[in-house]
Amino acid sequence: MIVADNTFRNKREILKMVGKTLEQLLKRPDMTEQIAQELRNDIDEHLVQASTPMKFADNLRTFCTKHTAFKEVLIKAQNLNSEYLQSAGTEAIDTLIDADPEKWQLAGEALQEMDEANFESWAQTLPVNARSKFTGQLIIE
Repeated sequence: MIVADNTFRNKREILKMVGKTLEQLLKRPDMTEQIAQELRNDIDEHLVQASTPMKFADNLRTFCTKHTAFKEVLIKAQNLNSEYLQSAGTEAIDTLIDADPEKWQLAGEALQEMDEANFESWAQTLPVNARSKFTGQLIIE
């Protein structure tokens, strides 16, 4: 849910990326009017009209899987989510600098690999106070 919320927060930016990709596709000589209309309909129906975070995130994955020319958009959206999680993680582990420098270093090294697939397991490795700061940061934003 947290990652879906962040994806939804970036909806405008993601739709701009989709629009730029669509413009490039429409310029291709092999683009038929029928395919172009199908793309426009899918974008409108599945992305523009998605009104909840979970619906938008799920539809984005489905859309980019169905229309592989948009795969780069999905990758960029996942990168935005990873940056968001890593930023919140950095703030959480800053509390460990003085309290436990060794755990701080280990958490910092693992933080570089954190993404939407493993952020929960990363948070479980933190001491309770840092973990609650991390999850609190994600929920507040």
